[in-house]
Amino acid sequence: MLNEEIKKSWKKNALEWIKVIEGGTIESRKFTNPAIVNCILADRPKNVLDLGCGEGWLIRELTRSGISCTGIDASAPLIENAKKKGSQSFLNISYEEIIADKMIPGNPFDAIIFNFSLFLKDETEILLKKLKKNLSPKGSLFIQTLHPAFLIRNSLPHKSQWIDDSWAGLEGNFKDPHHWYIRTFSDWSKVFNSCKFILEYIREPGNSEMQPASVIFKLKAIRSK
Repeated sequence: MLNEEIKKSWKKNALEWIKVIEGGTIESRKFTNPAIVNCILADRPKNVLDLGCGEGWLIRELTRSGISCTGIDASAPLIENAKKKGSQSFLNISYEEIIADKMIPGNPFDAIIFNFSLFLKDETEILLKKLKKNLSPKGSLFIQTLHPAFLIRNSLPHKSQWIDDSWAGLEGNFKDPHHWYIRTFSDWSKVFNSCKFILEYIREPGNSEMQPASVIFKLKAIRSK
């Protein structure tokens, strides 16, 4: 199963990922990191949930602004590293557990964040639906992910599709990559509509060459009356 492929890949590459993040060698992160931080701070949440938090850099950054933060990740080595670096709440919880209705301690959250941590196709829609119960009534969902322009830059057809190598283009000794499902804007819109989320805005952080480095969606849940 792809879920297991992803978890095995991140477990095997956890130490290499930590080294790359600490070394700041991912060029695009110079643009995408401040972009997601600024979007969240502008929303002024009191508490946030970072899903797929990795080694916890985003949690530590938001905590500096007085925000109460919880981070979850299915990779135990990444969660252990995050705990060593900060006193925030870091939990070893998988997306499968959330889909199975596991409630996340500290809920409801004013903001829920996926920062380059949504990789799957069908499971993404199920996960977003299940997360609503962990989001406060006026809370925001932030998703930062690959921009659809990635397809054109890599000479791929402009359609939603699987990318084979999640580590492609990164410095470091990464092994056993996992698949990553990249969507067009129109297909993201279909996902949001199906999950009853309304799109509040889109941000497209640019890199040094004025090309889109990512896309950020800010969404609000449509609540039943």
